[in-house]
Amino acid sequence: MSYETAGDRAYKILKDKIISLRLEPGSVINEAALIEELQMGRSPIRDALRRLEQDAFIVILPRQGTLVADSGLSDFHEIFELRHELEGFAAYLAAKRAKPFHLKALQELLLEVDDNMDPRDHERDIDIDTRFHKIIRDAAANQYLSSTLEKLVAHSIRLFYLAHTRSASAVDQITDYRAIYNSIQAGDADSARDLMQAHILISQNRIQVSLARPE
Repeated sequence: MSYETAGDRAYKILKDKIISLRLEPGSVINEAALIEELQMGRSPIRDALRRLEQDAFIVILPRQGTLVADSGLSDFHEIFELRHELEGFAAYLAAKRAKPFHLKALQELLLEVDDNMDPRDHERDIDIDTRFHKIIRDAAANQYLSSTLEKLVAHSIRLFYLAHTRSASAVDQITDYRAIYNSIQAGDADSARDLMQAHILISQNRIQVSLARPE
């Protein structure tokens, strides 16, 4: 059983604030204020900030302070170039390596979407999509691939917020989810990869259209 430290909790809280834009790009992060807000010591806060810097969510400038990192078109293209290839590869590996409990988890997630088809619940859509991709990453059984994709997915969600758009609803994506699941269940690695890459392109296009739209 993994043990969650105070630093882990601080990291998750701050990352969620940055992704959802409750901490806006360019805003200053005050360490003393975080200690008071989160009711934690200096060490876990600094550990969280160090990890967020490594993940490119914040920028620590000597003698200037700590700022929430900005994100623009260059980040968008680089993030989705990688996601297109790596998510496809994860699905490819999942079709070869998925265990029965991975398939069961995917099946239960599909049933969850069917049982609560509300296209207006944006937070739920993000949660379902995040869990869908995580199950596939876990099934791929490559820890380095999984950790890299986890960071890319987080940056992708932030881009949806920054582009003033939203991810497609789980209702809209259920056909993609089922097709990818069926390919993984059948062990058809090539099909799983191709379907996942097409799925990622849809997300990429949604953000690109919004970024191109005049303010």
